[in-house]
Amino acid sequence: MINPTVSSTPISASTKRGRNDTSGVSESNTQVRPQYQQITRIVNSNNTPIKRLRGMNQPIFQPTDNIQQPTIAACRFATTRFPFSPFSVIFAQEAREKLVIDDLTKFIRENVNFELKMIAYRRGRSENNECRILIFVENSESFLCLYNQQNWPELLAGVKYTTKRPSIPPQLALVLPYVSLQVDWEEFVQELKDKYPDIAAIIRLKNKAQQPIRAVKLEFLSTKLREEILEAGEISAMHIKYKVVEFFAQANVLICSNCYGIGHFRKNCPQKNESTCKTCGEKCANLKDHLCSGVLKCVHCGGPHISNDAKCKVVQDYRTALTRNLLSKWDQANIENPNSGQMHSSTTPFATTTRGMSYTNVVKMTPENTNANEIVLKKLDSVLAKVEEESNATRHSIEE
Repeated sequence: MINPTVSSTPISASTKRGRNDTSGVSESNTQVRPQYQQITRIVNSNNTPIKRLRGMNQPIFQPTDNIQQPTIAACRFATTRFPFSPFSVIFAQEAREKLVIDDLTKFIRENVNFELKMIAYRRGRSENNECRILIFVENSESFLCLYNQQNWPELLAGVKYTTKRPSIPPQLALVLPYVSLQVDWEEFVQELKDKYPDIAAIIRLKNKAQQPIRAVKLEFLSTKLREEILEAGEISAMHIKYKVVEFFAQANVLICSNCYGIGHFRKNCPQKNESTCKTCGEKCANLKDHLCSGVLKCVHCGGPHISNDAKCKVVQDYRTALTRNLLSKWDQANIENPNSGQMHSSTTPFATTTRGMSYTNVVKMTPENTNANEIVLKKLDSVLAKVEEESNATRHSIEE
């Protein structure tokens, strides 16, 4: 083996050699450079990207994209769940669901003059001997009615209670895909809220690394205002018109309650004679007889969390693939011509309306020759940065 500490003998600069010419150079007078692994991306027969590690030994291949393809059952599960998260009504004592629902709908009908539309209601998981009733609404109007705490009576079924509201759903949200990171955020938010009082929240979205991106989410307390802005396709703030598109949340992932595998129901589980503990990941014939160690181990990634944790990297990757699958099918159905039943030609210009499209798909479907907005935004970023620098310099000079 060559000793890397041996110094090399200088070679005359007048003698020029080719790149691969090693004549006159022996092992004893050569320095050994440390060899680092070089990573190059290649594609296998299944068109799946893999990593090739090329270094001191033979090439080693490591798969990097082992995401399962969304199954039909997973797509059906994601598209048939309740469209809105439930409202929780919590009692300190036992309460009858039917009586609670009847009292609530009657109060809203008589005092709010609104007909509450519900899909279902059921008992929820309770803690500390409390009674929890979950209410699933049918549409955005019913959601907003219950979201307003003033529309609730003091008593339900003659008993005091507390409520827990869900977050505002995607059906009541819009996205501005291109909002400069250099914009004065406080002024931007204040102007939108002053102009549109029914905007509940203005949120700068973040990427996976929790870094802010240009996309900004608007949450509404009015279906009418949201539809008007979406129909217009744009919104004005600080003398700039911003494009507006719909917001799509990621799909719910189907996880088997028997083996905790992804993409199938319990009744179709291939693991017939065994059940898996979601905590430790061990398999056993009967979970009632299982003595769990209590050590968290995910069956998907081996991480220290339960196997159906939504934060699992494998579950997140599957959710991303499932969401893209559903959105691609949805967008494909939306570009169908309702009059002729034929698909639009690939030469059709980019649509001026973004209704029914997510902000990610708007960016992806925009042709390369229609990047005027991107160029303008980049110029605005540079102008705003220069203005900020000049204002700071002026402020410092005045203070001095």
